[in-house]
Amino acid sequence: MPKRGAPDSSPYATTGARTPQLQRFRLPVLLAEQNQAPWTVHRLFPRPQARDLVTLGQIVVPIASTLSGCQIRETLPLGRIAVIDLSSNIAAPFTGAILADLGADVVHIEPPTGDDSRRMSPTQGNASAYFYVVNRNKKLQTLDLRKQADQDTLHKLLSAADVFVTNLRPRKLTELGLDDPSIRTRFPQLITANLNAYGSHIDEVNHAGYDGVIQARTGIIGVTGDAEPARAGVSVLDMGAGMWLSIGVLSALFERTQSGVGSSVATSL
Repeated sequence: MPKRGAPDSSPYATTGARTPQLQRFRLPVLLAEQNQAPWTVHRLFPRPQARDLVTLGQIVVPIASTLSGCQIRETLPLGRIAVIDLSSNIAAPFTGAILADLGADVVHIEPPTGDDSRRMSPTQGNASAYFYVVNRNKKLQTLDLRKQADQDTLHKLLSAADVFVTNLRPRKLTELGLDDPSIRTRFPQLITANLNAYGSHIDEVNHAGYDGVIQARTGIIGVTGDAEPARAGVSVLDMGAGMWLSIGVLSALFERTQSGVGSSVATSL
């Protein structure tokens, strides 16, 4: 079966040689931007399912890698599923990372300026620990969706995809012709997975929101810390929402095996 998805064409795309032959349980590794920054690489093979790691400051994280083009992908549960990940920051990209871990062929779309998570501390070079964690096992491609040609490229990718993950706000999706009615008409096979800050609440559906803001509004910071309220050190709402959305995608993929058509799933921070 031919592979779907786009080649790594982003200026931020990972570089280096893919692992040509794999021993059982080994995950293929694409060394991340090894010519652009002094990464410290720790090879853990042949430990089962071990990935190379990169050290940024005091934090050790998986290198952005990809299962694309390797036989092991076909043996994983989502080995024949293609995902377009048009999202940024942490929560929705984490959904894409989970699907990629399960074998899906995930293309992460970045704007020309790069994903915002590249600039989240700790950083080194033009990426960060957060970026590597939530974009592992993905292909990277840059598209400027202000340009009609790049919009056409995105539509072509979607026509061959199974899942479309996004955290664009409804107003922007409508402007790009990616709102749910348009998707259902043009790409009936597609499962759309949308994650935003405030759900479908009419007054805030097009408002931006981040983990720390939602922690404050939901009272989480009031029950965190000792004498004074404190933000949870880990982005628990981002990660939790990303996991819930991935569960929704898996359910929708199963439902599609029964109905033959795509559907929409959504959650919020």
